[in-house]
Amino acid sequence: MTKKEFAFPPQEEIEKVIKRFSDPNYRRVNQGLKLNATTEEKIKYELCQNISRNTLENDLAEKELGQKLGIDQIKVEYILFCHINKLTLKELTTYVDELNIPWEIKINHHKKKKVRENLDQYLLDPGVIKDFVQQLERKPLRSEGINKD
Repeated sequence: MTKKEFAFPPQEEIEKVIKRFSDPNYRRVNQGLKLNATTEEKIKYELCQNISRNTLENDLAEKELGQKLGIDQIKVEYILFCHINKLTLKELTTYVDELNIPWEIKINHHKKKKVRENLDQYLLDPGVIKDFVQQLERKPLRSEGINKD
C-alpha cells in the first residue's frame, strides 16, 4: 500500500481562490456580525443562523430550501451565509414562520452596556489596581501540586 503524499496546489490555483473569496460580491462566504451591530442587525443575524441550523438539522439541500420559501438561489445564499445587509427583517421573519422554526428575541442591550461601563470604570480605576497589587504582595500565591525539586 502506497502512502499518498500531500501536494500543495499550484500558485495560480491559490491566486484564483483568493481572488474569488476577496470579491465583495461573492455570496458563498460567511459574514460575521460587526462589533457595533445595531439591534436590528443582531436580530437579522440570529434569524439567518436559525434558518441555517434548521436547514442542516433537516438535511435540506439549498435548492429544497429555496423551493420551500419560494426564493431563488441568490437569496438562499444571502440567508445561509448571513448577508444581512441584503435581507429585510420582515422577509426573514416570514421565512422563519414558513419553515415553522420556533424563535424568540431577547434584548438586553441597555443592561449589558451599563454593566460594561461599570466594569470598565472599575478596571481603569488606579486605586483599584494599586489595592490589588498590594494584596498580591501581602499574600503569597498558593502553589498546590507543583513539585519544587
